[in-house]
Amino acid sequence: MGRPLRPDHAGLFHVVNRGVDRGAVFFDDRDRIEFERLIGLAHERFGVVVHAYCWMTNHYHLVLECPGGEMSDAMHLMGSVYVRHVNDRRGRDGPLFGSRFYARPVRSGAYLLRLVRYVHRNPLAFTAPERLLSYRWSSLRTYARSRRPQRWMRTATVSELFGCTDSVVQAALGELATQHGPIESADWADVIELAIDEHLEQVPGRRTRRTIASLLVDATEGTARAAVESLLDHPNPGARDAARYRARRRAAADPALRATVATALDLAA
Repeated sequence: MGRPLRPDHAGLFHVVNRGVDRGAVFFDDRDRIEFERLIGLAHERFGVVVHAYCWMTNHYHLVLECPGGEMSDAMHLMGSVYVRHVNDRRGRDGPLFGSRFYARPVRSGAYLLRLVRYVHRNPLAFTAPERLLSYRWSSLRTYARSRRPQRWMRTATVSELFGCTDSVVQAALGELATQHGPIESADWADVIELAIDEHLEQVPGRRTRRTIASLLVDATEGTARAAVESLLDHPNPGARDAARYRARRRAAADPALRATVATALDLAA
């Protein structure tokens, strides 16, 4: 369940990057406007298309499609020019982002629905649900038709999966469940990685990932539990029970681990 190599092929991806030591990457609205300008430039040069996005203070989320591949070239263009923009404006030097961008392929429609809902709900970290539509820097306002789509933004794919554009908004506001079928084992691996990125300061090793999966087995049932258990592949029931006991003890002493599991459950709901 480790992080994959960054892809350079056609497809749909969830792209994330965070600031150095989780510090700010957007300091004011001019920075966010410049970042959007650079997405437009990447759209012109490489054909990238955005299906959902959210700019937070210290990170961003993109649900990004690269019809011709070349994701690394597109993200390098955006990242390098943007860092120069921030450094010049603020009289700083050195890196702005903590690492290269994180990207995972979106393998199924069921996961895409949950991912878009998650991206649009990111501002709940600092605002109430009823104010989500007032947050200027996410694509939710585009789906709500209160902002004209940028030329690099596409809403048709996600709206069709949800059934209509209004359902995209209702799901973000918590007024509609995204129950369009269970997510598969590979999707659960992506859910775990996303939750880890949200809460754990250090990139964890295999043991922590297995601990999180064991805790998710405890918290799920039916096909969801079977899908998570398939990630663990315990040799026998005794090994499975022992792993779950160790995971419970570790979680009891680690609030960040519990928050990671809670985020994974919310994303997969």
